[in-house]
Amino acid sequence: MHKGKALAFALLAASAGMAGAQSQDLTLSDVAVTATRIQESTIDAPAAIAVVTAADIAAKGATTVAEALEGVPGLTLTSYGPEGSVVSASIRGSTSNEVVVLIDGVRVANALNGTVDLSTLPADNIERIEVLRAGASALYGPDAVGGVINIITNSSSATRLSATVENGAFVPGESVSSAGSPEGADAGSLVDSQKLSVSGGTALGAVGVEGAGTLSRAGNAYLYTDPSGITRQLANAGLLGGDGSLALRAPLASGTIAAEGAVDYSNVGVPGSEEDPSPSANQQNTRLSGTLGYTTGHFLSDLLTTSLTAYAEYTEVAYVYDPTQPSTASDDKLWTYGADLQEEASVSDALTLVYGLSLEYDSALSTDVGSPTRLSSGVYFEPSLVVGKLSIVPAIRYDYYSDYAPGDVSGMLGFSYRLSDDVALKLDASRAYRVPTFEDLYTQDAYGDTGNPNLLPESGWSGEIGVVVDTGRLSYSGFVFTRYMEDLIVWETAPDFTSHPYNIGAALYPGAEQELKLRFARRFYVDAAYTFLDAYDLSDGLTIADNVRLPYTPEDTASLAVGSDRGPVTWRLGGSYASARFEDSTNTTSLPPYFVLDALVRVALARGWSLYVAADNVLGEQYQLSAGYPMPPTEIRVGANLSAHGAASR
Repeated sequence: MHKGKALAFALLAASAGMAGAQSQDLTLSDVAVTATRIQESTIDAPAAIAVVTAADIAAKGATTVAEALEGVPGLTLTSYGPEGSVVSASIRGSTSNEVVVLIDGVRVANALNGTVDLSTLPADNIERIEVLRAGASALYGPDAVGGVINIITNSSSATRLSATVENGAFVPGESVSSAGSPEGADAGSLVDSQKLSVSGGTALGAVGVEGAGTLSRAGNAYLYTDPSGITRQLANAGLLGGDGSLALRAPLASGTIAAEGAVDYSNVGVPGSEEDPSPSANQQNTRLSGTLGYTTGHFLSDLLTTSLTAYAEYTEVAYVYDPTQPSTASDDKLWTYGADLQEEASVSDALTLVYGLSLEYDSALSTDVGSPTRLSSGVYFEPSLVVGKLSIVPAIRYDYYSDYAPGDVSGMLGFSYRLSDDVALKLDASRAYRVPTFEDLYTQDAYGDTGNPNLLPESGWSGEIGVVVDTGRLSYSGFVFTRYMEDLIVWETAPDFTSHPYNIGAALYPGAEQELKLRFARRFYVDAAYTFLDAYDLSDGLTIADNVRLPYTPEDTASLAVGSDRGPVTWRLGGSYASARFEDSTNTTSLPPYFVLDALVRVALARGWSLYVAADNVLGEQYQLSAGYPMPPTEIRVGANLSAHGAASR
């Protein structure tokens, strides 16, 4: 047996014995809603779900959702290098457009290209992030083939204020310009980036107010080693951007009404890859969103909870390769309007019914895609049955798309069995699918790339079995999983160098995950995660015996962090590892494995002030997550934080 498989299954088999040895008084585990749309502890959820809390985000020193998600088992982040470049997520080998991203249960618009840039979502004012690592189309509609990332913002009524100012520096050094001439050390590297963030909340009478905002600037002029071994400085990678959000919550009748608004803007240089640099390219990203929702725990009866949410979002990506040539510019706009209605009926202590419907309208205006529109709707039903220590959760959903084929059905069946107060076994299976995006169907760009209106939807079947342990001081989860996909949508390059999407065969993703969180001596903690993943390409008659792997899917990934989060001095030391992964479908070239070590020390001062020093990539690892895009070397971040808290209002 492969050593990765041996380790994964050995840890899984050992978990039962470990659980018995750690039996203590039950401590309430993290509360999650994403797995079943019902509030429940993570130990009762029928599927694998990870929760990143506000404390976890603070301990990591994360400033974006992308940074907060680092180390989540089964989740792989792909980046194009400098701060401000796109960061997307893959779950258990999925593509980024097979992952649904939610903010407070509302989808982030992605009908145009299916990808959500997690680097543009700030980590301020987040209560927790829930990552569901299983097919979830039965609850969240098409595209949730790999899973769901649900970002839940803070709704506390306590008065609080947090402000952080930070400077980021790279070590200056000599480099060689693109023209081949030597360049001296750039002292500007010592002030390469600055960030100011503010978040807070209070109660104005019966109205709760939450707000957050961030301003960021970065030169991203770091040194890297090119394929010839020459040290160069990254150029045209500057970032200037900001974001802001405001939320109001107030009681109304027997429920709560909430209104939220957010804006995000960034202007970034686009350096391109090592092989195809773009020294003048620029991109502007804009996102505006708003939601209005009402929730009541008494709709006609105390046994019926109703939630209604309306939302709107506008996104724009304006790109120009060469400002002196207007023909190299593209502009993609997307307007999204939607509404979700959900009801939860408590039929008895043993049976809860969750059902709902959704409606969404997407309209694009794009230089490459044209002006397609899409009206989509979905209806779902999920009974949750508890029989003694056994929980059974089936779900079924039907979705319809106005611009693409007839509707389709997705389903899920999950089980959770409590072996004891702090140990549960889980089993679930699901059928999910992904509808082609506007880009997949309608692209007609100036370079000859075209979409394919005859594409079939991607279809996937997944299953997992695992154990979850939560004793308060120790939590552990171990899962074995597999996912089979058909009609994968892949963009291929033709002999004339134009690109077109096609449905390409099938793929199989077997694997295993382990996650361990341990707290000891009251102040110290250890977080560890390991994922083993095989990604077999089964297209064009290939079989598992051919051992052809899908690109950008490392077989082994692992993370380990140790730290202390109590006392006047807190610290964290964390490392992450990924094995080699192929760059192409022929498995002829690959990116080498990498190990990245990060460190952070925070010192608490009087009156809520604290100072911190963080070193990212301490060892200066030269690595790439996407071929041709070097990641930053060692960066030193120094910052100050003010945090003030008041009592919750009554």
